[in-house]
Amino acid sequence: MVCIFFPFIFFVFLNLSFNFFLFLSLSLFSVSSRLNIEYAQLSKRRLKLLVDADHVSGWDDPRLFTINGLRRRGYTPDGINNFCRDVGFSRNENVIEISRFEFHQRKALNESSRRGNAVTGRPIQVVLTNWPDGKVETFEMPNHPKEDYGKRKMPMTNVVWISSSDFREVNSKDFFGLAPNKEVKLKYAYNITCTSIVERDETTNEILKLNATVDFNNTNKCKILTWLSNDTSGNPPRTAEVRLYEHMFTCPVPGHKAKIAARARMDARTKELKDGGMESSAAIIISTAEEDELWKGKPAAWLSDVNPNSLNVSTHMFDSSVFEYADKPFTTFQMERIGYYVVDPDSTKEHMVLNRTLTLRERKDKKNMK
Repeated sequence: MVCIFFPFIFFVFLNLSFNFFLFLSLSLFSVSSRLNIEYAQLSKRRLKLLVDADHVSGWDDPRLFTINGLRRRGYTPDGINNFCRDVGFSRNENVIEISRFEFHQRKALNESSRRGNAVTGRPIQVVLTNWPDGKVETFEMPNHPKEDYGKRKMPMTNVVWISSSDFREVNSKDFFGLAPNKEVKLKYAYNITCTSIVERDETTNEILKLNATVDFNNTNKCKILTWLSNDTSGNPPRTAEVRLYEHMFTCPVPGHKAKIAARARMDARTKELKDGGMESSAAIIISTAEEDELWKGKPAAWLSDVNPNSLNVSTHMFDSSVFEYADKPFTTFQMERIGYYVVDPDSTKEHMVLNRTLTLRERKDKKNMK
């Protein structure tokens, strides 16, 4: 009797155990909603559409939120993990602000990135008219607030370079850069005062060259600019290709505007049919079918929100230490006063390529896009 009854008990136990663990697993996997982030797509099906339609260069494009794309953009595992801990789990469908993700990335990159100097945009040459002939002075600059990273040396001659965004012909109270007859401090070096505009581009009228004088005593406390200088042989700083990435989409939730417009068309059509005597359920079915037919054979509505200016390729000047330590892909740098950069796998010794990960702070124009 026991021999006959035991297999039955064992079968019931296995069946109950299986049902219990099945219920437990389904409960665990159904407690959270899908993670959605502004200006991004996390659906594999939609990511494939972006790749197949050549909106991006591939699955590892830095604009995509794939593992390889995030790595190539310069985002760190610590930043991603901290973001996920901050967001947590939720049963409700929601869209997380991209600024929260970028906050954790900036915090992580600030801790791990080596510092460097760069001149962005079209550089402006500044000739120091009272600099002694042939004089070369070397300044030491920290590679990181932590002393473990050491220091880098940068020469200074009678020709220095600043970013075009750091000069204006007309000064204002909210502008901290250089202007005619205005004094600023070159970081870790001397104060300079612009005395004249020497050269402009004949086509664009952009300023190319300035004259300035140096205050070797740093008498006044001034706003600070980053800079680069010609080397001891008189050669300008080396340049590298820089890929400047913006949001992949022009609106926080891709396709949201098209969805609202489609809903408005369907509601208007449904009302028209109902006013003509059709039953409500039939009117809804017809208006839905007509809307589906309208989009038949056309690209998905959310693809119309792809940002055509999400990638711009530029050239920046960098100090020599950046080239010295940029021998491996995915090495990250913080260019002082500018932002975070990472060495792209396309980079070679002859042609360095950097991707801009993030600016140091969230730009005001991005805030206004939301």
